[in-house]
Amino acid sequence: MISRQELQTICAALQFWEEEMCPHGAEAMKSYLPKTEHAALNTAQIQALRGRLASCDLIHGTTDRNTLHGQPTVLVGVIENQIAEADPRLATVLIPRSPQA
Repeated sequence: MISRQELQTICAALQFWEEEMCPHGAEAMKSYLPKTEHAALNTAQIQALRGRLASCDLIHGTTDRNTLHGQPTVLVGVIENQIAEADPRLATVLIPRSPQA
């Protein structure tokens, strides 16, 4: 489960990465990233990701571990710190907000 505080920390880390690592290029990033066939995100991609994360609502739900296609059941009115030690089947869902008209 990811809390709002943790999501904010992830966004702050992405901002730091964008500002401090991206100007130095992929070579400077190599030791911080897993060795995969995927290239590191560039500045524009990180900015887009930060924007998407910032415009999401964080919802906690439960899901069935035995199915990959289970729909999360939203836990309405549950306070984050009350479920921090809950069953590991607890999931965090990021829901994009609808654009304001």
